[in-house]
Amino acid sequence: MEVVGMAIEPQGECRLDAPLRAEITFRASALPAAAWQLRFIADLVHHQIPVELELAENSCRAACSGEVSEDDSLRRAEFFVPAGVPAAGLPQSALESLGLLEARLLAQEGGAELASVRLVTDIRRDPEGVLKRAVLD
Repeated sequence: MEVVGMAIEPQGECRLDAPLRAEITFRASALPAAAWQLRFIADLVHHQIPVELELAENSCRAACSGEVSEDDSLRRAEFFVPAGVPAAGLPQSALESLGLLEARLLAQEGGAELASVRLVTDIRRDPEGVLKRAVLD
């Protein structure tokens, strides 16, 4: 299993709690019994607090279909997070720093990590005090 790429919308700076759409392209000759987990890890330097993101019901949780190549090895998983990244429960000091947006494919039996992709995410307050995120690529 190899992750080929990950695309995030919206691109650029947006509110921390803005809806988030993610698409992961990966190569796999066979689909394992596994499920994707999308989470945000707040404050890479000090706190490193993982927050599992709430996926919409129609998001692809399984190591899903979507063959996009002729050789049937390139696949796609799509996720929608209506509430974006929640700030509730995170220490104030974790909210204005670098974090990670992380997608992991976990085996259903035993929970072993089969694949992952991590994108650095900058969290800052704008001049009005509103928390903003920008996923860096």
